Amino acid sequence: MTLGKTNIDIEYVDYLDEKQAKEMGFLLNEYAKDPMGGGEALPIDVQENVALKLSKLSHSFSFIAYVDGQAAGLLTAFENFS
Repeated sequence: MTLGKTNIDIEYVDYLDEKQAKEMGFLLNEYAKDPMGGGEALPIDVQENVALKLSKLSHSFSFIAYVDGQAAGLLTAFENFS
């Protein structure tokens, strides 16, 4: 989709893709640093391993939104009961 001169793409995440795994860790950490996400950075091991851990859950999936080729948004969903 293109809005004016801005190009927006949404991609299904391959958790084992090194580039997308890094982008997931980065985006999740940016959210965590925001007051809405708790206001503190995630530990490095969480940032580096979140995609690998999610790859082991058969009931999880994620999408990354790219704005002009830059990772800008993340959606992750998985089944959970409480």
